[in-house]
Amino acid sequence: MHIEDDEILQGFIEESLEHLADIENDLLSIEENAADVDEDLVNKVFRAAHSIKGGAGFMGLTTIQELSHAMENVLGMIRSKTLVPTPEIVNVLLLASDQLQRMIEDVQNSNDVDIESHLVPLNAIANHEFAQPAERSEARKTKTKITTPAEPEAAPAPPLSVEPAEDKDEAIEEAEAAEQLEAATASEEESASDPEDQIEHPHLTADIDDPADLTAETVSNRDNGSSKGKMETSIRVHVSLLDQLMTLAGELVLSRNQLLQTIGGEDFRNMEAVGQRIDLITSELQEAIMLTRMQPIGNVFNKFPRVVRDLSKKLGKKIDLTIIGKDVELDKTIIEAINDPLTHLVRNSVDHGIGLPDERRKAGKSETGVVQLKAFHEAGQVVIEIVDDGRGIDGDALAASAVNKGLLTLEQTQAMSEKEKVNLIFLPGFSTAKEVTDVSGRGVGMDVVKTNLDKLGGHVDIISEVGQGTTISVKLPLTLAIIPCQIIMTADERYAIPQVNLEELLRIPASQVKERIERVGTAEVVRLRGNLLPLIRLSDVIGADRTYYDPKEDMFKSDRRQLISDRRSQESPLFMDKTQAQEDRANAESSRHDRSVKDRRTSAASALNIVVVSTGSIKYGLIVDKLQDSEEIVIKPLGRHLQQCKGYAGATIMGDGRIALILDVANLARMARLTSVDGSDRATELAIAAEEAVKSKKDRQALLVFRSAEDEQFAVPLNQVDRIEKIKRSEVEIVGGKRVMQYRDGSLSLMCVDDVAMVKPLADHEDLLVVVFHIASRTVGLLAIGPIDALEISADIDESTLKQTGIMGSAIINGHTTMLVNVFELTQTLHPEWFENREVFEFNEKSGTQPPTILIAEDSNFFRNQVKGYLSEAGYHILEGEDGQVAWDLLEEHHQDVALVVTDIEMPNLNGFQLTQRIKSDQRFSGLPVIALTTLAGEEDIAKGKSVGIDEYHIKLDKERLMASVHDFVKRGR
Repeated sequence: MHIEDDEILQGFIEESLEHLADIENDLLSIEENAADVDEDLVNKVFRAAHSIKGGAGFMGLTTIQELSHAMENVLGMIRSKTLVPTPEIVNVLLLASDQLQRMIEDVQNSNDVDIESHLVPLNAIANHEFAQPAERSEARKTKTKITTPAEPEAAPAPPLSVEPAEDKDEAIEEAEAAEQLEAATASEEESASDPEDQIEHPHLTADIDDPADLTAETVSNRDNGSSKGKMETSIRVHVSLLDQLMTLAGELVLSRNQLLQTIGGEDFRNMEAVGQRIDLITSELQEAIMLTRMQPIGNVFNKFPRVVRDLSKKLGKKIDLTIIGKDVELDKTIIEAINDPLTHLVRNSVDHGIGLPDERRKAGKSETGVVQLKAFHEAGQVVIEIVDDGRGIDGDALAASAVNKGLLTLEQTQAMSEKEKVNLIFLPGFSTAKEVTDVSGRGVGMDVVKTNLDKLGGHVDIISEVGQGTTISVKLPLTLAIIPCQIIMTADERYAIPQVNLEELLRIPASQVKERIERVGTAEVVRLRGNLLPLIRLSDVIGADRTYYDPKEDMFKSDRRQLISDRRSQESPLFMDKTQAQEDRANAESSRHDRSVKDRRTSAASALNIVVVSTGSIKYGLIVDKLQDSEEIVIKPLGRHLQQCKGYAGATIMGDGRIALILDVANLARMARLTSVDGSDRATELAIAAEEAVKSKKDRQALLVFRSAEDEQFAVPLNQVDRIEKIKRSEVEIVGGKRVMQYRDGSLSLMCVDDVAMVKPLADHEDLLVVVFHIASRTVGLLAIGPIDALEISADIDESTLKQTGIMGSAIINGHTTMLVNVFELTQTLHPEWFENREVFEFNEKSGTQPPTILIAEDSNFFRNQVKGYLSEAGYHILEGEDGQVAWDLLEEHHQDVALVVTDIEMPNLNGFQLTQRIKSDQRFSGLPVIALTTLAGEEDIAKGKSVGIDEYHIKLDKERLMASVHDFVKRGR
């Protein structure tokens, strides 16, 4: 078929694909509502089919016209309420919409497609000849609960009537078609017992074996751009964004003219100003252009209700799918590329993660499994989490299987942490064997998923606990075109490390090398906050000469040291007898003391510059010669002659025109044959010591200490501070009776502690400090004077002696009585209008409605009273437990009332992790949200919290973020 007017055809394709974009979710919503028809929704789908039919008729696309017309007939009956949209009927419509999608994507060959397998059931439905045994329909419906709201009971289908046929043969043919559909329905149900069975019926399959596979493939192809009309040739951009681009282009032209004028006239004074203006405009232009490529991740997420629905129906499972964060935006290229990896991960959660209803019931869980798909922004990246409450992954079983396959040695697996064992599932060639699937509860091809995400500059991680569930976290850059990188130097060459892989920068002075760098087995490691990180020397991996940077002479020199560690550094085997280990350690200490105390490593050039990077489950230190600035770089692909160099992910051109290679930290670890030491005896010893140290510093609070008057000291929680500015007193203005200053193209409201509290007035200094906070969606500054300091104190706080409006309590810090400022109360007292629209739950006791009950588990009276005050002020009813065990007893007593648990981590009798695990493993409370409050949350604590079921972490005394989270959870549960 040939259509002469390509422009009109292209317009038809684009318009039709837009009509089909939401049809899956709309049909699923229609199915959920059953007899309670949403007329607007049905009208929307009806109009989509009608518009496609009209356009196809105009273009001479008879097959598309015929199929859309048959769909339109059925939708018209649903709209007029003469037909109840049962799951069987909706399934026929879904399969037909998939076929319509494929034909529009390959419009030139659409008239040659055989659509009889779709027309027969559609016409049977329209003629009231579609057989639906009531018992089977109800049985299948109970297997396919996908959405969170309770489903209304479907009204009984209208009685079937057979219209007289024009001749006997036609009547027989229609009757046979109805019988074939009934047989196909039965066949599909039988196949649910075996995921590998296929539905075999020519009138339903149309050469496609598995409806679940059909859905994943069809939608994936659709979103991956197989339709050029939708994904490749056009994109919707808001007019306001185009206006912004035009304005910036005009500004750039003016700046170019100014630059040419200053160069031609040798006006070097203005040249710097013009350069700064061009830099600013370029940055704004870059940001605006990137926005044109940003698309909501809902374009990918919207297909998963259908994927989960079809697969759960096939497997005979009950699954509740929750999707959060559809509005989060990503670059169009990334949106298209993550379809297949996400589809694989979601299908694995359904197929292998969630057990059958009987299995879940025996494990003390609800028969309905929960799968949550969530997207959110974090640290300049987009994080996608796939969470299920299924079987979990047995890391020890995976490690044993890896040893049996010869992929790892027994010693290597013994040295691994539990997290690393779980991440073995990403090993190439590991997850393809059936016995691994049976052990791990995860399917085939996870290595391919990781490879595809790595190509996007992404990062995938797994947190899992056997019997509790699995969380797969995928971190992605916002865009692939321009990425932030840390620039480093080795052997006088520059390299770039993507910030997505960057954890922190570490510089170890020469005098500390012997204490911080150790040898465990054959691996050299650095001791960092109770953990051991393996070290790699970049020059060794990439085959460059060993050098070091001499800052005095500003040059790179040859490094003749064979070992990173000092000869006096501690050496430990991976595993050994404990008694022997103690003796060897004592001998080593004695030997070190016998040596000369003179430290020969004193030069600044002998310091170690370490870039701490992470990839998958492993974190390691990359030793480089010199650390430079962080820059945003434009990625360029490697030339053919460099594509075999696995240590590089690409290249970029620096400001001086020289090339810098972008390092692939995952491949560097493989090239160096990096050995984990997380499970070694020495690592365990340090972890225990670190845990004890944390317990001894229980409830330490990070504070910013400052003064207002010369002899009165104050403090605020450091996590509440946005920034600190130094100003002159002359910059403070009194306008309209209020204290303000000009700040970032606007006005900043200023306040003093003595505006509210009975304390001495602000000292009369010319140089002042402004501590900036973000409260009630506004920015406010607190005036102060120095000295200023940031420190940690234990939570030994007096909450009564000096407590007053604006002061929450006091503590002795460095020998001074220090008042803790309640910034929220201070701001609310001075600016009550800012809080008029805040969210407060109001309840009418006369009408029988009661406020939600929140259970607080906290052993510190001070923190418990603070949190209780926040929640009571917002209208909630509070239950208090001074430790985890008391909180558990209260929960059992009031389990029908409690809507949310807020818990501390370190508590006597039952800590926060144990309390959460007990809550989540009890069928009565498994869906109860748990928020953990802490003073200093480390990565390990957060990971452990997620594994036991903690929903969110919040820093203590951060009222605004805590209350926003509480309101959100309560609204979701109502």
